[in-house]
Amino acid sequence: MSLYHCLQCVRWLTRLYEERGGLAVLQAGDEALPSRVLAAAHTRRPILVLNTPTYLAHNLRKLIDIPFLVMGGEGERPDVLLVLVTGSAAPQLPIELSVHFTRVSFALPPLVLEERLLNDVFKMEREDLFEQRANLTASLKKDHKALTAVDDNILQKLTQASTALLDNEELLAAFYEAKATSSEFRTRLAESKRTLHKIGNVRDKYRPVATRARLLFSTSTALRRLDPNYVFSFRHFLHAEVLRAAVARQGGRAGDHSDGPVEGYTPPSAPPRPGHGSKGPVEAPRGRISDFNALMLLRLTKPRMLVAGAREVVNSMLGDPSLLWPDLSLSRMLGVEERKLPVLVWTDHGRDVAREEDGEVECCGTGLVLEAGSPTLSIVLDNVVQQGGWVVVQGAESRVVLPTLLEAMTSLDSPDIKVSDES
Repeated sequence: MSLYHCLQCVRWLTRLYEERGGLAVLQAGDEALPSRVLAAAHTRRPILVLNTPTYLAHNLRKLIDIPFLVMGGEGERPDVLLVLVTGSAAPQLPIELSVHFTRVSFALPPLVLEERLLNDVFKMEREDLFEQRANLTASLKKDHKALTAVDDNILQKLTQASTALLDNEELLAAFYEAKATSSEFRTRLAESKRTLHKIGNVRDKYRPVATRARLLFSTSTALRRLDPNYVFSFRHFLHAEVLRAAVARQGGRAGDHSDGPVEGYTPPSAPPRPGHGSKGPVEAPRGRISDFNALMLLRLTKPRMLVAGAREVVNSMLGDPSLLWPDLSLSRMLGVEERKLPVLVWTDHGRDVAREEDGEVECCGTGLVLEAGSPTLSIVLDNVVQQGGWVVVQGAESRVVLPTLLEAMTSLDSPDIKVSDES
């Protein structure tokens, strides 16, 4: 079995532990792994192997053969559950081995994630329309099912008719009744669809918030590849977003405090925050959304960097696969017009990229090079988001960088947009 290695599998593994009476957690790099798997198989415990490299087909074959070496008292083979956790959302398995595995992926496609976030935002801001939309959707399914049943009933009577159709009074009565019923259903379906369309127009006005949240969440989770300190679950993300909205409503700003870590950015050992969809102590402002015009994109280039810019910059980057080349320089990353937009560059400042960073900042005009943890880092990031320019933040290994950067990108003084119910 192959799992996508992320925090969302923790709840599933907890249930597995409780239901199956214990779980043997092993590491793929352990030299004594075969003997440990064999010992766990003897005790009939589920076996979880972390960090399994799927490209080592020989090792995989050895692992899946181990449970079959354990024979019961009468020669029967035990039912041993073997879970292999990989670091890939779509692990490539050899054809001869793929038949032995059941793939379980906890990866969420970006558009599905955006729709779920949009539902959360819509329910929080317009709970009345959210409930009406849910009821209408259920009513549509019920009416469609009833309409299909009416049509099937008429077809069945037609096929079973033994006399001429015009002489069959029972069939004619059923036909006229079905016509009236179907007309009623179709009228109700049309009205429901019109209402759903109007509600959908209101719902789509909150989509910029969901789009921004989806990009922020995807960026934050991907940062685990750069530093294991950056562990960011969906629950933590929602909790942090709600807290930020509550602070904004009370007149505060997320960037007013020091450069310490913000709520929601915690090491793996920290307890989880409130559950999915929790509103926190204060409800977000009703009927209003902010025009967030700054989004982020993770850049995994040779100088590992995070580039943040305006919506147009992000869209152009996401749409150009050549921008994923590892040898791409900053000068090729942005066009002439895009350089005028606010851009932040976060890099690990390795020995082989220090000169390149300084040279790019000089070529692009005025720019600043700051150390992580600088007292002015939060202020400078706020200013560059508002006015544009380049900032290179050195010291990516510091846990202060990501929270400060996210605060700068989510505390824009952009005008609010009034969300109207009118389509």
